Amino acid sequence: MKQTKNIGFAVLALGLALLLGGCRGSEGEIENILIVADVESIVADGLSQVKVVATSGGGEDITSQVQFHHSAGVFPVGGGLFTTTKKGAFTVSASYGGVVSNELEINAVEPAVLPTSRFVRHVCVMDFTATDCAMCPAGQNHMIQVNGQMEDEATKVHLLALHKPGVDPMGIGLANEMMTDFNITENPYYLTDLRDKGGVSSNEEKSAYRRSIMNSTDNYPAHVGVALKCVAPQQGGSEYEVEVSLLSERNDFYRVALFVAEDGIVAEQNVDGTYKSYTHNHVVRKMLSASYRGDNIGAIAAEQSVSKKYSFEMPSEWVPERCKIYALAIDEAGFVNNLGVCCVINDTFGYDYLAE
Repeated sequence: MKQTKNIGFAVLALGLALLLGGCRGSEGEIENILIVADVESIVADGLSQVKVVATSGGGEDITSQVQFHHSAGVFPVGGGLFTTTKKGAFTVSASYGGVVSNELEINAVEPAVLPTSRFVRHVCVMDFTATDCAMCPAGQNHMIQVNGQMEDEATKVHLLALHKPGVDPMGIGLANEMMTDFNITENPYYLTDLRDKGGVSSNEEKSAYRRSIMNSTDNYPAHVGVALKCVAPQQGGSEYEVEVSLLSERNDFYRVALFVAEDGIVAEQNVDGTYKSYTHNHVVRKMLSASYRGDNIGAIAAEQSVSKKYSFEMPSEWVPERCKIYALAIDEAGFVNNLGVCCVINDTFGYDYLAE
């Protein structure tokens, strides 16, 4: 599901200003630095680049000697090359031995056409629920039904159920934290890719849920692949080990958030006003990352990968055979761009490529 965006043209404004005093002092010293850029526009796709060259007052190329400085959102590729995935105005300057250059303003524009990806787009839906919520089972069933309808060879939708603490035996403090942060005041409620949110009770809300999935798949294509390797403890051990790897298609900054979720938990549930024995799936048991916003992986250059390892102990009341790891790749804007899922017992999830 791809969508072409209509946007206007924008021009890269390059402010070029020479510092007064114009020459090299004693040998080895630089009194003036001038930086210039090679293009007048850059597309915020994480691949288009601007080349900034630094010269001394005498015209000598000192790009390799200066230290570049830039505003947030700019990705320094190295050697004076810069790119970004954010549209807007950015600044770049350079310094050497206390001498500061002029400042360039870079206006990055949104891509006219969304970049294509070779990865399947995995969408993350967080379902805020509780066992005393009479409408929650119907709400989750609706989400699962829509998710299945939206899936194809290029799109997969995953549900994570966050149970509210209190009377709910599966309650987790993370649910309260996220409900506060996202101003969620009711159950059932959804949060798609940490971006779109809403209830699933009325027909209007149910239609909005479908649109939230379409928004993620149509307007936010995958630009990073996620791979997982899970290893169960050896005999006599107690720790499960998880290694998550990210492979980026563009120059960008990433975070990774990890959750343990369990299926097949039988517990009482209020179903339309009557409490019944009910099987709960996709239940978040534990967060392995320090925050649901993810642990900072840092900068990953295009076609490069970075890995991070985690470990955890599993309480005796959990059933390992029914537990899975969900690894969310979160982009610099703070939204889930892709994810991977694998069982906790000696399982792997490879980079999920689109079929040729």
